[in-house]
Amino acid sequence: MKTNIAIIMGSAVSANGRPSQAMRRRVKAALGLRQEFKNLIFLPTGGNLERWGHSEAEIMTGLLKNAGVDTESIIQETASRNTLQSLTYCARKIKQRSDIATIVVCSDSFHLPRCRFLLSLLGMQSDPRPMPHGIRSMGFARWAYYCAREAVAIPVDTALLIIYKIFRKA
Repeated sequence: MKTNIAIIMGSAVSANGRPSQAMRRRVKAALGLRQEFKNLIFLPTGGNLERWGHSEAEIMTGLLKNAGVDTESIIQETASRNTLQSLTYCARKIKQRSDIATIVVCSDSFHLPRCRFLLSLLGMQSDPRPMPHGIRSMGFARWAYYCAREAVAIPVDTALLIIYKIFRKA
């Protein structure tokens, strides 16, 4: 039986170690995929930023378990510190499997173009699915800032990934 994977991109954790609204949106979007994909594995990604004692992936795992997801359906990636590392480490985990049918990246809509593009540079295609935009909860100005940040991050991460691939082969 083929397996489908939902990569859940990490997000900020509140000062008290609780999941941010963005993290909750991303997990909720991933949980919504259960209606479409019967054999779904959740891959929360995000490392310990040395502030909370738990990685972003571990906090998202708690949210998934609270929603009734069993432990066997969760694979954590807890080493990454940014989007590029998250996707690189997730791609490594996914490439170790031979049963993958579909990959869906779960994040805010402004973050998806970078995530999906970088994943394609890593040799993996992801299926587009509607994702939350977060404008209502973060406000238009903050949302616009994140969109502008993504516009800068796409070429920067692309260059870093290309350089990494060049030097890894050397």
